[in-house]
Amino acid sequence: MSDYLLDTNAVIYFFNGEEKISRLINETKGRVNISFITKIELLCFETDDAVSKEIAEFVKEIDVVLINDEIIIKTKTIAKT
Repeated sequence: MSDYLLDTNAVIYFFNGEEKISRLINETKGRVNISFITKIELLCFETDDAVSKEIAEFVKEIDVVLINDEIIIKTKTIAKT
């Protein structure tokens, strides 16, 4: 499993050239991933064709965390605290 789980906004900031997140992603190649929800949101994100293609390539190359019972139980526990 990767060390970093990026949310949708972090990836969008990356494609907008935000320095801190760009540095994190570039320095941790192979150690970052996204959730399946982030993948869906990114693929539905409205932007120009060039950026859409870059995003599509990005999500093809990055690990995607799928939902499972362990994640559901942890989420429930966190939400109730």
